[in-house]
Order: sequence, then structure tokens, then C-alpha cells
Amino acid sequence: MIERVRQSNHGFTLLEVIVAVAIFAVVSAVAYGGLNAVLNTQSQTRDHAERLTRLQRALTVMAMDFEQAVPRPIRDQYGDPEAAMLVNVEGIAFTRAGQLNPMGQARSAFERVGYRLDEEGNLIRVSWRGLDQPIDPVKRETRLLEGVDGFSVEFAAGTDSEWLEQWPPLGVRDPMQSMPIAVRITLELPDYGGEIIRILRVPAG
Repeated sequence: MIERVRQSNHGFTLLEVIVAVAIFAVVSAVAYGGLNAVLNTQSQTRDHAERLTRLQRALTVMAMDFEQAVPRPIRDQYGDPEAAMLVNVEGIAFTRAGQLNPMGQARSAFERVGYRLDEEGNLIRVSWRGLDQPIDPVKRETRLLEGVDGFSVEFAAGTDSEWLEQWPPLGVRDPMQSMPIAVRITLELPDYGGEIIRILRVPAG
């Protein structure tokens, strides 16, 4: 007598399919959540690194400008004398040396530069082509850093002096050519939890 093995044609029940789909959905959701968290972390890390790079670049540019500052007064567009380094309501402006001239053009190696904070919270570097400025001076504005709540510059007149908010200071012997020995830059950056302070040397002071 030959016995035949019966093959069952029994497939998945509807309940088994529903359970399998539910498990797959849960696993997919967990996997997606983990992937999304990783991507968000990577994006935040990249944004923070880019922000730090821009901050370091801004501080480097300012350090280079102040290290090249020289006691060279100018005349403004109205012909009035202006101190070599001057603080006003718009910000700070001063004369610096070391302007590159790769094309050998007939122009001074000196340059007038300045820094100010605009209404949108951008730290702006301003540079003028000429020192003794014409009626309509040509200037270039470069945004160095965004997201700045406050910007200030203080000055040290000597090794034992207090930090001064105004330059040139009152009572100085030669206000047109007077230079500090150092400046203290303060940037208010909310995403860094407060103030970033840098003290920069001014060799001409």
C-alpha cells in the first residue's frame, strides 16, 4: 500500500498578513525616525561648523586690519580733516597699510576701512579706495557675519589705562594721529550664549 504525503494548500490568513504589515510599519517608522535624527544631527553639526568658520574669518579680518592700522589722518568728502582712527555713530573707521596692488596701479598702499552693524544684525566691513575722499567716495561693503545683536570697540591708550569707548580720547595731544595700543572687540551672538570678546594689538599705537 502506497501512502501519499498530503501537501497543504493552506496560505497566510488575513490576521497573519495584518500582523506582518503592522510589524513592518513599526520597524519602518523606527528606522525612519533614527535616520531622520541622524540627518538632523549632521545638518546641525554642519551649520554650527559653517557658523564657527564665518566667525573665525571675521575675527581674522579684523585682526589683520587693526594690526596694519597707521596714524595717517584723511580728509572727508567735505574737505574736513578726519582722525586716523575715529569712532562715530556709524561705527569705527581707520587707515591701514598693506593694501595689495598686484596690477601695479598708481595708487596709495594705504586704505581706509571701517566696521559697522546694520539694522539686520550683519557685521559689515567698509573700505574706501581713496584716503582723501572726493564728494562721492567709492566704497565697498562686505558682510562678514550675520546674526549679531551687538558690536562695540573699546580702546586702550596705554598699558595702565582703562578701556575707553571713544577715540580719539579727550585731551590727547595729537588727536588726528593718535593711536591706541590695543582694541577690545565685543560681539553679542545669541547662538553662542552671549558675548564673544577679542583683544587685538595695534602695533602703531
